[in-house]
Amino acid sequence: MLEIKNISKNFGGIKALNNVSLSIEKDEIVGLIGPNGSGKTTLFNIVSGLIKPDSGAVIFSGKRIEGLQPEVISLSGITRTFQEVRVIDSLNVLENTMIASLPHFKMNYHIASDAAIEALEIVGLKDRAQTPVSKLKDGEKRLLELARAIAANPKLVLLDEIMAGLMEKEQSRLANLINMLRNELEITVFWIEHVLRAMFRLVEVDRIVVLNWGNKIAEGAPDEILRNNEVIEAYLGKIRGLGGETIA
Repeated sequence: MLEIKNISKNFGGIKALNNVSLSIEKDEIVGLIGPNGSGKTTLFNIVSGLIKPDSGAVIFSGKRIEGLQPEVISLSGITRTFQEVRVIDSLNVLENTMIASLPHFKMNYHIASDAAIEALEIVGLKDRAQTPVSKLKDGEKRLLELARAIAANPKLVLLDEIMAGLMEKEQSRLANLINMLRNELEITVFWIEHVLRAMFRLVEVDRIVVLNWGNKIAEGAPDEILRNNEVIEAYLGKIRGLGGETIA
């Protein structure tokens, strides 16, 4: 479904990504991890069209998309969430969700509204549809972002640290939703996360790709990644687990 071929990106003298390649098959959940500054979000920004790579190709469903405008890429079937939640506080929950669904249903209000309500029901926010976003808790805003990604009828969703700042119970709820995306909604998932317990234990991840200083240093099943000495060294977590975080 998605092929990233030899992608490189520099910001001034800083090499954010260095000849990175990976592929994602339909109906996979693929994790992307690495220390801060390793290039993870830069890669997502390239795939979703927010920035252009200096070199390399991004191929989605057989077509090259690198350098296309974000709205074109979104309409092709790729949606995403962001590290810092991007919602419009002056609108209510349903209106925020319809902003995502309307373009994908040719601005048909009734169909887009139905899609938005269905997405809100999936994430558990249907009863808050008329609530102003300014009154939502942080965890609910994360769920709203996920609802918007679902309402846009994607084939592939990019999740960028969707569990950041959440309590353990909220993380478990989101983990169940990520599994549902693939298992019930047949949406392929590419997921950046620093909550390693969720990545390695709560979500049914097929493969994990590891970046460090812009380079891909490992790729494999979760158990393989846990045993990879280069990954362990990158996270400085030789005693308690990757990054010093307990993941059991």
